Amino acid sequence: MAASTLGQGNLRPFRVENPYERRDQYALSTTGLNGMLVSYETGAQSPDDADGYSTQQVGASYTNTYAPLMINNRRVRPAAAGDTKYEIAGVTLYTTALNEENGLPIYLMPYEVRMARGFVATGTSVPVAQRGKYTFAISQINKAPIAGYPVVATGVGAFAQLTPAEAVSALNPYGQTGWSDYVVGVVASNSGAYNGGYFELELKGA
Repeated sequence: MAASTLGQGNLRPFRVENPYERRDQYALSTTGLNGMLVSYETGAQSPDDADGYSTQQVGASYTNTYAPLMINNRRVRPAAAGDTKYEIAGVTLYTTALNEENGLPIYLMPYEVRMARGFVATGTSVPVAQRGKYTFAISQINKAPIAGYPVVATGVGAFAQLTPAEAVSALNPYGQTGWSDYVVGVVASNSGAYNGGYFELELKGA
């Protein structure tokens, strides 16, 4: 993705993935940089002209004109603290935004240009990876990463690291012992944290 006000995102180039572990039928419920941990959005998700969550219309009708936008109502949202691994859809692989750095609406750009630039238009489908090894900016984790330590979801689509002991014995958001139902992956390498500001994480999927 070209350098712009959209930034380079949260993902770094190195990754090990299986394309069959992607889900392409969901749109992000907001805007956001790539590499965001997301959960399935609940609520009405009927793919029609209403947005699926209210009476707001996607398109507007004018005299002799009807101009609907391309909107996907099957949604994912930024993962929140306390989301279980069963609620987690995965990690977004593209940045979702309304406009590019020059103010041009992204939905007016040719599809191939959007993909080459590394972003999708707000409301349209964004590829979500469920499993694989990905490289993230260090800002996506709440503390210095340690290889082999498990991670769970924490606010705005980022990761929170636990110690192995915490994953087994600490109280989870329901006040029960153990975090096994919340662990979404494990830190695979922390060498980049000291040499470039990144870390590698292996997504486990549900």
